[in-house]
Amino acid sequence: MKTGERYWWVPPTASSVLFGFGLPLYFALFVLSGFATDSCNGRDSCPDTFGHLDDAQQLLLFGLLAVTTQWVVAYWAPWAVRIVLAVAPIGLGLAALVMLISTPVGA
Repeated sequence: MKTGERYWWVPPTASSVLFGFGLPLYFALFVLSGFATDSCNGRDSCPDTFGHLDDAQQLLLFGLLAVTTQWVVAYWAPWAVRIVLAVAPIGLGLAALVMLISTPVGA
Protein backbone atom coordinates (compact mmCIF):
# COMPACT_ATOMS: atom_id res chain seq x y z
CA MET A 1 0.00 0.00 0.00
CA LYS A 2 1.42 3.36 -1.05
CA THR A 3 1.36 6.39 1.25
CA GLY A 4 -1.25 8.14 -0.91
CA GLU A 5 -3.57 5.17 -0.57
CA ARG A 6 -3.00 4.91 3.14
CA TYR A 7 -4.35 8.40 3.83
CA TRP A 8 -7.08 8.49 1.19
CA TRP A 9 -9.69 9.32 3.83
CA VAL A 10 -8.11 12.56 5.13
CA PRO A 11 -9.38 15.11 2.52
CA PRO A 12 -13.00 13.85 2.52
CA THR A 13 -13.06 13.68 6.31
CA ALA A 14 -11.73 17.21 6.73
CA SER A 15 -14.15 18.53 4.12
CA SER A 16 -17.13 16.74 5.67
CA VAL A 17 -16.30 18.00 9.16
CA LEU A 18 -15.85 21.62 8.01
CA PHE A 19 -19.05 21.54 5.98
CA GLY A 20 -20.88 19.90 8.89
CA PHE A 21 -19.80 22.63 11.30
CA GLY A 22 -21.36 25.17 8.95
CA LEU A 23 -24.75 23.45 8.77
CA PRO A 24 -26.12 24.91 12.05
CA LEU A 25 -25.12 28.38 10.87
CA TYR A 26 -26.79 27.86 7.50
CA PHE A 27 -29.92 26.58 9.22
CA ALA A 28 -30.02 29.58 11.57
CA LEU A 29 -29.64 32.00 8.67
CA PHE A 30 -32.42 30.27 6.73
CA VAL A 31 -34.67 30.58 9.79
CA LEU A 32 -33.83 34.26 10.14
CA SER A 33 -34.40 34.84 6.42
CA GLY A 34 -38.12 34.76 7.15
CA PHE A 35 -37.71 38.28 8.52
CA ALA A 36 -36.37 39.45 5.15
CA THR A 37 -39.60 38.30 3.49
CA ASP A 38 -42.01 39.90 5.99
CA SER A 39 -42.80 42.87 3.77
CA CYS A 40 -43.30 40.67 0.69
CA ASN A 41 -46.77 39.71 -0.48
CA GLY A 42 -45.42 36.81 -2.51
CA ARG A 43 -42.56 35.72 -4.71
CA ASP A 44 -43.56 38.23 -7.40
CA SER A 45 -43.34 41.24 -5.09
CA CYS A 46 -39.77 40.51 -3.90
CA PRO A 47 -37.91 38.66 -6.65
CA ASP A 48 -34.42 39.67 -5.43
CA THR A 49 -35.04 38.42 -1.90
CA PHE A 50 -36.45 35.09 -2.98
CA GLY A 51 -33.80 34.79 -5.69
CA HIS A 52 -31.02 35.07 -3.09
CA LEU A 53 -32.70 32.50 -0.88
CA ASP A 54 -33.25 30.10 -3.79
CA ASP A 55 -29.63 30.46 -4.92
CA ALA A 56 -28.34 29.83 -1.38
CA GLN A 57 -30.53 26.76 -1.10
CA GLN A 58 -29.22 25.39 -4.40
CA LEU A 59 -25.61 26.05 -3.39
CA LEU A 60 -26.11 24.13 -0.16
CA LEU A 61 -27.76 21.28 -2.02
CA PHE A 62 -24.82 21.05 -4.41
CA GLY A 63 -22.47 21.28 -1.40
CA LEU A 64 -24.21 18.30 0.22
CA LEU A 65 -24.01 16.39 -3.05
CA ALA A 66 -20.31 17.21 -3.32
CA VAL A 67 -19.68 16.04 0.25
CA THR A 68 -21.35 12.71 -0.38
CA THR A 69 -19.96 12.04 -3.86
CA GLN A 70 -16.36 12.77 -2.86
CA TRP A 71 -16.46 9.71 -0.63
CA VAL A 72 -17.42 7.51 -3.58
CA VAL A 73 -14.35 8.37 -5.66
CA ALA A 74 -11.85 9.29 -2.93
CA TYR A 75 -10.13 5.92 -2.73
CA TRP A 76 -9.49 5.54 -6.46
CA ALA A 77 -8.92 9.19 -7.40
CA PRO A 78 -5.45 10.73 -7.64
CA TRP A 79 -4.36 12.95 -4.77
CA ALA A 80 -4.96 16.22 -6.68
CA VAL A 81 -8.53 15.18 -7.52
CA ARG A 82 -9.14 14.34 -3.86
CA ILE A 83 -8.04 17.83 -2.85
CA VAL A 84 -10.24 19.50 -5.47
CA LEU A 85 -13.22 17.40 -4.42
CA ALA A 86 -12.57 18.29 -0.77
CA VAL A 87 -12.37 22.02 -1.45
CA ALA A 88 -15.55 22.13 -3.57
CA PRO A 89 -18.08 21.69 -0.71
CA ILE A 90 -16.29 24.28 1.39
CA GLY A 91 -16.40 26.78 -1.47
CA LEU A 92 -20.07 26.08 -2.12
CA GLY A 93 -20.83 26.48 1.58
CA LEU A 94 -19.01 29.81 1.75
CA ALA A 95 -20.83 31.02 -1.37
CA ALA A 96 -24.16 30.04 0.22
CA LEU A 97 -23.15 31.89 3.39
CA VAL A 98 -22.42 35.03 1.39
CA MET A 99 -25.77 34.71 -0.39
CA LEU A 100 -27.64 34.33 2.91
CA ILE A 101 -25.85 37.24 4.57
CA SER A 102 -26.37 39.55 1.59
CA THR A 103 -30.07 38.79 1.12
CA PRO A 104 -31.85 42.08 0.35
CA VAL A 105 -34.74 42.80 2.71
CA GLY A 106 -38.04 43.08 0.89
CA ALA A 107 -36.53 43.88 -2.51
